[in-house]
Amino acid sequence: MTAHLAVLRRNFGAQLLGVSRRGPARLRTPSFVERVTEVLTPATVHATVVCGDSRELHVVHRGQHVTPRRKPAHALARTVIPLDRISRVTATDHERLDGARVIDVRVGGANLLFSVASGSETERALLGAAPR
Repeated sequence: MTAHLAVLRRNFGAQLLGVSRRGPARLRTPSFVERVTEVLTPATVHATVVCGDSRELHVVHRGQHVTPRRKPAHALARTVIPLDRISRVTATDHERLDGARVIDVRVGGANLLFSVASGSETERALLGAAPR
C-alpha cells in the first residue's frame, strides 16, 4: 500500500477515488486438496488504488491481482485509462473466489480486467468511470 500511495504522490493533478487494502479471499467450492492448500497458502487479493482527474483514471495495482499467499509487493503496475475512450464497465463475481469481483473496463478494442475486493472503494471508483 505504501508503494501504491508513493506513486500517487508523484501524480499531483490526480484525486484519490478509491483504495482497497490487501486481504484474504476464499475459494468458492474447493476440493479437498484445494482446502488443504488454502489453509497453508491462502489466496490474497492485493491492494489497488484508483485516482483520476477529469481526463483519465490511474489504477495502481500488483501485476498479479490475486496470488496464492501474502507476498510483499515487488511488482507494481500503473494503468492509465483515458475516460473518453471507455465504452463500458462491468462487474462480475470472481469465478473461483468469494470476496472478490472482476471489473472489466472496455477501452477501445481492449478489455482491462481488475480483480478487487467485493464492495471496496476501488470497485465503486472503477464502476463510476462507466460512460453515462
